[in-house]
Amino acid sequence: MDGESKSRKLKEAERLRTKATFPFSLFSSPDYDASAEIFMEVGNMEEDISGKVGYYEEAARTYEMGDGEYGRYQASQVYERIAQMCEDEYPEKSIAAYKRSGMYSKQCGRESLAAISFQKASEMLRKQGDLDGCLECLQKVAECYCGSNWKHHKRKAMRDIADVYIDLGRYGLAAKIFLGFKENIYTFCAFLCHTIEGSPLDLDVSGDEKEVCDALERDFNEAHKTIEEYITTHAMISEVRKLLGIVKEKLKPENDIL
Repeated sequence: MDGESKSRKLKEAERLRTKATFPFSLFSSPDYDASAEIFMEVGNMEEDISGKVGYYEEAARTYEMGDGEYGRYQASQVYERIAQMCEDEYPEKSIAAYKRSGMYSKQCGRESLAAISFQKASEMLRKQGDLDGCLECLQKVAECYCGSNWKHHKRKAMRDIADVYIDLGRYGLAAKIFLGFKENIYTFCAFLCHTIEGSPLDLDVSGDEKEVCDALERDFNEAHKTIEEYITTHAMISEVRKLLGIVKEKLKPENDIL
């Protein structure tokens, strides 16, 4: 596209989204959809990412100006495209775009699409070491999976949240999530969380996991031996592996938690 054609298109896009926006106008209303489509068309013609993203952002903002669900849905799709393009070169812009995509998808009742966007943002934030930001996005993921058809997805989201709580040292909050699963292995995880926090609870843990709990309530040597035996003889879920690693570190003489 030559410069003159591009300029004409941009003027047309601007005209379409601003016409009749003044009070008491007797003329036709703005055509946000047509305007946004032109911005997308111009963006598609750009060769560099920065140029493309700039026009895509104009398209997204134009869709946002509309009142209907269609505009919000289109905005969510454009922001998702921006996010995907910016992941490597402009991660902060990518994260912000994933969040907006998720927000608009959720407003349109497309919770599964929203969850995917928030999940991507959480992964990027965690990679950057921003655990609080990661946690915020994961909580939005969990909110999206609120229906009975999404039980498995909601459970996965809650496990991810608990994992971040552990990394943040908020063991009590992680334990609360684990207890909500009402399964022996997760009750064991809750026990380990409270033990690490220095406030062990009398929880109903059974099987080989109970042996570890009992040992932790006695002395250092027995606890260390029992944990090592458990680690070498059990296929552990990631939460147990992580928590037992923390417990072992805490059991060192200089950090003794017993």
